[in-house]
Amino acid sequence: MKHFIRSNSKKLLTGTALLLALAAPAIAQANPASRPDTEAKGANLRDAATDFPRENLSEEAQKAFAALKQKAEKGDAAALAELGEAYVKGAGTPVDYEQALLCYEQSAKQGNVNGLRGLGLLYMHGYGVKKDPKKALGYMREAAEKGDAKAQYNLARLYFATGIPADKAEGIKWLKKAAEKNYAAVQSLLGTIYWEGDGVPADKQEAVKWWTLAAEQGDTQAETALGKVYLEGKSLPKDYERAFAYLSKAAPKGNADAQKMLGICYMEGHGTNKSLFEAEKWLEKAAQQKTPEAAGLLGEIKIHQNNDSDALKWLKFAAENGYAPAQRHLGMSYMLGKLGLSRDRSESEKWLKKAAGANDWEAQKGLGVLYYSGRNNNAEAEKWLLKAAEQKVDAETACTLGLLYLGGVSGVPDFSKAETWLKKAVDQGLTIAYKPLAIAYMQQNNTVDAEKWFLKAAENGDVESQGIIGMMYLSAGNLIDAEFWLKKVAEANHPEAYKPLGMICMQQGNLFDAETWLKKAAEMNDPEAQMLLGMLYLKGISGTPDFEQAKEWFRRAAENGNEDARSILEQLEQAASALQ
Repeated sequence: MKHFIRSNSKKLLTGTALLLALAAPAIAQANPASRPDTEAKGANLRDAATDFPRENLSEEAQKAFAALKQKAEKGDAAALAELGEAYVKGAGTPVDYEQALLCYEQSAKQGNVNGLRGLGLLYMHGYGVKKDPKKALGYMREAAEKGDAKAQYNLARLYFATGIPADKAEGIKWLKKAAEKNYAAVQSLLGTIYWEGDGVPADKQEAVKWWTLAAEQGDTQAETALGKVYLEGKSLPKDYERAFAYLSKAAPKGNADAQKMLGICYMEGHGTNKSLFEAEKWLEKAAQQKTPEAAGLLGEIKIHQNNDSDALKWLKFAAENGYAPAQRHLGMSYMLGKLGLSRDRSESEKWLKKAAGANDWEAQKGLGVLYYSGRNNNAEAEKWLLKAAEQKVDAETACTLGLLYLGGVSGVPDFSKAETWLKKAVDQGLTIAYKPLAIAYMQQNNTVDAEKWFLKAAENGDVESQGIIGMMYLSAGNLIDAEFWLKKVAEANHPEAYKPLGMICMQQGNLFDAETWLKKAAEMNDPEAQMLLGMLYLKGISGTPDFEQAKEWFRRAAENGNEDARSILEQLEQAASALQ
């Protein structure tokens, strides 16, 4: 089974504007705030976000709040900003945006960057004040210009995703300033911006540079992005070892895309030894996070484990959530009655159509076969088989198209098209296409090529072709080759070879074998074989005629309408009367 990174998998790198708009809420939920110093190198932006409150009213938090409040009441700018943040987050006190506003304002008046940034966030989100992007921009810019990386990041957010006039170039400028202070989340976003070319010319190398810097700090999104880049190798050379290394770091942190791709690495042996056990483990983790592709691949593993119930469960989930290969698997299972399902052509058609509509070529082929073999709808069969062939001309698709044209899409055969497609099938080594290709040549009166392909089919064990090539040799007077092939057919208990084989033996003077084969045909009520057997006995197999046997077989032949036998029988009876 060959797997690859599916083209219809959920896009890992979402739009930059959306990332910027949603990054801070996601960051706030990811890790508790550690409130590092704004100038500290290596600080993680995820620890700096204060967009949404996380109330903590534990006894320890309340004691810390009381101490902080006492310090802030002395007018300490840094303590005032920290107290404002405590009111925003509900750290040791109930959330109180009005108090937060007062604290931030007093801190900001003293030029404290944390106070300025805090005011900017309040106006940015409308916490305790009317949302005012312009005021937010003013406060955030002042803090950003003082070198505060968190403010620089949030200033970029304002330029990307608020009601002020968008200015992506300005936003990217401030993102770079924040990224250069080693903030991993911003570096990761910057990597996405350069990868997508959002506000800047797309630059894959620059994207990888920023993602690498973020990944070095353990940023999960950057690790996942790099894993995907090196695994797929669409814009940069594939590097399975790097892909595996990055994905191995991101997957245990719960990233579903990383878990899915790590499962694929183990499934395919990319950057590691193949291990279906490990593949199953990681794909199941991703599937449990409702990742359709992971569920579909997990279903495939369960099929190979003969675990039909689990395979069906995961394939159904993946199919119902738009994963085309799973839709195809489900459609084929309904067609063939696999995975414990009863054959159901309507269900098969439904799921194959979904997958075929998503340009899954195997589903298009399967749908074509369904219409050709079961629905008797040759026009639809032709349509879907040709669609599949546009993507990939595999031997089976070519052969089915050839058979379709050989029989006629609308009842009128097209032997030229049949020849074209069947030739494509045999060129790929599909032996079952030999005979229909020979028939296509025969119907176009090309007996030379017809004989060539009937012979190939005969040599490949096709009994009907053995009979046809035997008769062709017989017509051409090649009794030795005719006998060789017809004997194979006869020995396979195909009665149509008995009579011609008997005739050949008669012509060669091998009367005992002639008797054997003609008698087999005669006993099956073939009047010509009965007449010939009568002639054989009349002549005498061992030199002595057997008139009684001859007359018996002539009589049977005459009763079956053979006039030659009737005439000979009359002559024998007249001769017998004359002798009396």
